[in-house]
Amino acid sequence: MTVAVFYTSLSGNTREAAEIVAGAIGGTPVDIVQDAAEREALLDELRAGRLAMALFGTYTWGDGELPEAMRRFLRRLLIEEGHLYLPAMPPTAVFGTGDSIFPRYCRAADAVYYHLEKHGVRLVLPVMKIEQSPYGLDQAPRLEAWAEAAQAAAGAGRPTARALRRSAAAPLLTRNKPRG
Repeated sequence: MTVAVFYTSLSGNTREAAEIVAGAIGGTPVDIVQDAAEREALLDELRAGRLAMALFGTYTWGDGELPEAMRRFLRRLLIEEGHLYLPAMPPTAVFGTGDSIFPRYCRAADAVYYHLEKHGVRLVLPVMKIEQSPYGLDQAPRLEAWAEAAQAAAGAGRPTARALRRSAAAPLLTRNKPRG
Protein backbone atom coordinates (compact mmCIF):
# COMPACT_ATOMS: atom_id res chain seq x y z
CA MET A 1 0.00 0.00 0.00
CA THR A 2 1.05 3.56 -0.66
CA VAL A 3 2.15 6.20 1.84
CA ALA A 4 1.24 9.72 0.69
CA VAL A 5 3.12 12.80 1.89
CA PHE A 6 0.97 15.80 0.95
CA TYR A 7 2.72 19.14 1.43
CA THR A 8 2.91 22.76 0.40
CA SER A 9 6.14 24.73 0.41
CA LEU A 10 7.14 28.31 -0.30
CA SER A 11 10.85 28.55 0.49
CA GLY A 12 11.69 24.88 -0.07
CA ASN A 13 12.03 23.98 3.62
CA THR A 14 8.78 22.03 3.76
CA ARG A 15 9.62 20.33 0.45
CA GLU A 16 12.95 19.21 1.95
CA ALA A 17 11.15 17.95 5.06
CA ALA A 18 8.59 16.07 2.92
CA GLU A 19 11.39 14.43 0.94
CA ILE A 20 13.12 13.35 4.17
CA VAL A 21 9.87 11.95 5.57
CA ALA A 22 9.05 10.13 2.34
CA GLY A 23 12.58 8.75 2.05
CA ALA A 24 12.53 7.42 5.60
CA ILE A 25 9.34 5.41 5.12
CA GLY A 26 9.13 4.75 1.39
CA GLY A 27 6.43 7.34 0.81
CA THR A 28 5.50 9.48 -2.17
CA PRO A 29 5.94 13.23 -1.63
CA VAL A 30 3.48 15.38 -3.56
CA ASP A 31 3.33 19.17 -3.66
CA ILE A 32 -0.41 19.85 -3.56
CA VAL A 33 0.05 22.93 -5.78
CA GLN A 34 2.80 21.98 -8.23
CA ASP A 35 2.07 18.25 -8.70
CA ALA A 36 -1.61 18.23 -9.67
CA ALA A 37 -1.48 14.94 -11.60
CA GLU A 38 0.36 13.14 -8.78
CA ARG A 39 -1.98 14.71 -6.19
CA GLU A 40 -5.05 13.45 -8.05
CA ALA A 41 -3.53 9.98 -8.49
CA LEU A 42 -2.90 9.74 -4.74
CA LEU A 43 -6.39 11.04 -4.00
CA ASP A 44 -7.75 8.25 -6.23
CA GLU A 45 -5.73 5.80 -4.10
CA LEU A 46 -7.19 7.40 -0.97
CA ARG A 47 -10.79 7.10 -2.22
CA ALA A 48 -10.14 3.45 -3.09
CA GLY A 49 -8.81 2.76 0.41
CA ARG A 50 -5.31 1.93 -0.85
CA LEU A 51 -3.29 4.36 1.26
CA ALA A 52 -1.48 2.85 4.23
CA MET A 53 -0.84 6.27 5.73
CA ALA A 54 -1.14 9.97 4.88
CA LEU A 55 1.18 12.68 6.12
CA PHE A 56 0.56 16.41 5.79
CA GLY A 57 3.31 19.03 5.79
CA THR A 58 2.97 22.78 5.75
CA TYR A 59 4.81 25.99 6.40
CA THR A 60 3.33 28.79 8.50
CA TRP A 61 2.39 31.98 6.71
CA GLY A 62 2.21 35.52 8.10
CA ASP A 63 1.13 35.67 11.72
CA GLY A 64 0.65 31.93 12.23
CA GLU A 65 -1.72 31.40 9.30
CA LEU A 66 -2.34 28.27 7.29
CA PRO A 67 -1.28 28.79 3.65
CA GLU A 68 -4.25 29.20 1.33
CA ALA A 69 -3.26 26.16 -0.77
CA MET A 70 -3.33 23.86 2.29
CA ARG A 71 -6.55 25.48 3.51
CA ARG A 72 -8.24 24.72 0.15
CA PHE A 73 -6.84 21.18 0.10
CA LEU A 74 -8.12 20.42 3.60
CA ARG A 75 -11.50 21.99 2.81
CA ARG A 76 -11.79 19.69 -0.19
CA LEU A 77 -10.74 16.55 1.75
CA LEU A 78 -12.67 17.20 4.94
CA ILE A 79 -15.74 19.20 3.93
CA GLU A 80 -16.54 19.59 0.22
CA GLU A 81 -15.69 15.99 -0.70
CA GLY A 82 -15.43 14.60 2.81
CA HIS A 83 -18.00 11.92 2.01
CA LEU A 84 -15.49 10.49 -0.49
CA TYR A 85 -12.29 10.82 1.52
CA LEU A 86 -13.05 10.62 5.24
CA PRO A 87 -14.38 7.04 5.28
CA ALA A 88 -11.14 5.84 3.67
CA MET A 89 -8.71 8.17 5.48
CA PRO A 90 -5.76 6.10 6.74
CA PRO A 91 -3.74 6.80 9.89
CA THR A 92 -2.27 10.27 9.60
CA ALA A 93 0.51 12.49 10.96
CA VAL A 94 1.40 16.17 10.54
CA PHE A 95 4.69 18.05 10.30
CA GLY A 96 5.47 21.69 9.75
CA THR A 97 8.30 24.14 9.22
CA GLY A 98 8.57 27.58 10.74
CA ASP A 99 10.77 30.14 12.40
CA SER A 100 10.74 30.15 16.20
CA ILE A 101 11.47 33.86 16.28
CA PHE A 102 7.73 34.36 15.66
CA PRO A 103 5.26 33.91 18.53
CA ARG A 104 3.03 31.50 16.58
CA TYR A 105 5.80 29.09 15.61
CA CYS A 106 4.50 26.36 13.28
CA ARG A 107 0.92 27.26 14.13
CA ALA A 108 -0.20 26.19 10.64
CA ALA A 109 0.86 22.60 11.40
CA ASP A 110 -1.13 22.81 14.64
CA ALA A 111 -4.13 24.01 12.59
CA VAL A 112 -3.84 21.08 10.16
CA TYR A 113 -3.70 18.68 13.11
CA TYR A 114 -6.70 20.37 14.73
CA HIS A 115 -8.86 20.18 11.59
CA LEU A 116 -7.97 16.56 10.89
CA GLU A 117 -8.70 15.61 14.50
CA LYS A 118 -11.97 17.58 14.46
CA HIS A 119 -13.14 15.49 11.50
CA GLY A 120 -12.32 12.18 13.19
CA VAL A 121 -9.08 11.38 11.39
CA ARG A 122 -6.82 9.02 13.36
CA LEU A 123 -3.64 10.96 14.14
CA VAL A 124 -0.87 8.64 15.23
CA LEU A 125 1.70 11.11 16.63
CA PRO A 126 1.91 14.70 17.83
CA VAL A 127 2.89 17.39 15.33
CA MET A 128 6.57 17.44 14.34
CA LYS A 129 7.81 21.04 14.21
CA ILE A 130 10.95 21.89 12.28
CA GLU A 131 12.96 25.08 12.70
CA GLN A 132 13.32 26.39 9.12
CA SER A 133 15.39 23.88 7.09
CA PRO A 134 15.34 20.28 8.30
CA TYR A 135 19.06 20.11 7.56
CA GLY A 136 19.85 22.69 10.23
CA LEU A 137 20.17 22.01 13.96
CA ASP A 138 20.59 18.26 13.37
CA GLN A 139 16.84 17.97 12.68
CA ALA A 140 16.94 15.57 9.70
CA PRO A 141 17.68 12.45 11.83
CA ARG A 142 14.91 13.40 14.25
CA LEU A 143 12.51 13.96 11.35
CA GLU A 144 13.40 10.54 9.93
CA ALA A 145 12.85 8.95 13.34
CA TRP A 146 9.52 10.74 13.71
CA ALA A 147 8.43 9.43 10.29
CA GLU A 148 9.47 5.89 11.27
CA ALA A 149 7.57 6.21 14.55
CA ALA A 150 4.48 7.44 12.67
CA GLN A 151 4.71 4.50 10.28
CA ALA A 152 5.09 2.06 13.18
CA ALA A 153 2.13 3.64 14.97
CA ALA A 154 0.01 3.47 11.84
CA GLY A 155 0.82 -0.18 11.19
CA ALA A 156 1.18 -1.66 14.64
CA GLY A 157 -0.86 0.73 16.72
CA ARG A 158 2.20 2.08 18.57
CA PRO A 159 5.69 3.27 17.68
CA THR A 160 8.69 1.07 18.36
CA ALA A 161 10.91 1.87 21.36
CA ARG A 162 13.82 2.55 18.97
CA ALA A 163 11.79 5.03 16.95
CA LEU A 164 10.58 6.79 20.07
CA ARG A 165 14.10 7.09 21.46
CA ARG A 166 15.37 8.54 18.17
CA SER A 167 12.54 11.07 17.99
CA ALA A 168 12.82 12.20 21.60
CA ALA A 169 13.42 15.83 20.66
CA ALA A 170 11.33 17.62 23.25
CA PRO A 171 11.34 21.11 21.73
CA LEU A 172 10.77 19.78 18.20
CA LEU A 173 7.99 17.31 18.90
CA THR A 174 4.96 18.97 20.41
CA ARG A 175 1.24 18.61 20.43
CA ASN A 176 -0.41 21.96 20.66
CA LYS A 177 -3.77 22.99 19.37
CA PRO A 178 -3.94 26.34 17.62
CA ARG A 179 -4.27 29.31 19.90
CA GLY A 180 -6.47 32.33 19.38
